[in-house]
Amino acid sequence: MSGRSYAELAVGIVGCGEIMQYAHLPIYSRLGMRIRRVFDPDSRRSQAVLKRCPEARAADSYGELVCDPELDFVDIAIPPQEQVEVALAAIQAGKHVLCQKPLAPGLKDGRRIVAAARDAQIHLVVNHQMRWAPFIRHSAEVVRRNEFGTLVYGRVSLLRHGRIPPDHWIAGQPRLTCLFNSIHIIDSLRFLFGEPGTVIVLVRHDPQYAVAGDTAVEIWLQWPTVAVVSISDRQTVRHRHTSTEILLEGERGAVFGRIGLWDRYPLPSPDTVWYQAVGAPDPTVLCTDQSWMPDAFAGPISEIGNAILDGVPPTVDGANALRNLEVVEAVYASSAAGCGIPIDS
Repeated sequence: MSGRSYAELAVGIVGCGEIMQYAHLPIYSRLGMRIRRVFDPDSRRSQAVLKRCPEARAADSYGELVCDPELDFVDIAIPPQEQVEVALAAIQAGKHVLCQKPLAPGLKDGRRIVAAARDAQIHLVVNHQMRWAPFIRHSAEVVRRNEFGTLVYGRVSLLRHGRIPPDHWIAGQPRLTCLFNSIHIIDSLRFLFGEPGTVIVLVRHDPQYAVAGDTAVEIWLQWPTVAVVSISDRQTVRHRHTSTEILLEGERGAVFGRIGLWDRYPLPSPDTVWYQAVGAPDPTVLCTDQSWMPDAFAGPISEIGNAILDGVPPTVDGANALRNLEVVEAVYASSAAGCGIPIDS
């Protein structure tokens, strides 16, 4: 152990938008990490963060920020196309980095970041934080206690209401729903059950949306054990109903419930999680009052802190992020081919 505490870590922020203000900043405050430098091209967003972090100073550019010798790591919360350049600059400047998911818009750029961090011996953590969301965290505990058994079947059904403004940066992304949302489920299922071997997919674009990318995906992931999990992930403007149901069935029991994240996004809203053992007359409540946002963000932020202070290898590192991007690539390839394909390893 280093003897240092989180309070001694100095953080630089590149990107001061919604996710930073609603999810990252509360966790930094909770853990006691110090925000020291801030940059966003929109000065209004920078000022919003500076008001909450009076010890921080604004930087005139991300290049100035990443070269600040006081900083222990840089938290990058910007679109993936821009993140590639900033992450590489931070790594070249010798800074550890916390990146948003997806790490990059595609595998090629993701591999560049991971290789640069490896060669520079820099800690790279990617914000795949759903692993710490209540539903997945409680599911992992059931699996760890050997109450679940081998995965048999799963169903994830996400129907989310909302309109993406045409001037929002995400509206121009050529890959949208799977790359930015379903990837949460993909990472969490890999975390719980290991690597799937085959994927079958339908990707669709709803003409009601003035966006470039997909607004609906239907994914079937199959594991070597022949277990299958179906993922239906869709955003709609047609009605206000939100359905976020999950069922994970094992040989010894099932975990089921719903995710509350989109009920009042970006404000906290709790998950509901149940477990029922095979043969049990009634399910057991595991959770009704714990929220994904902002609490799950403590996972990746703690991991980069622990890596810097004590050399603890992060679980949501660059290699894990690349594996998620490989599955996402397979998703889009399967839809284009109109058939199931193996996932490259």
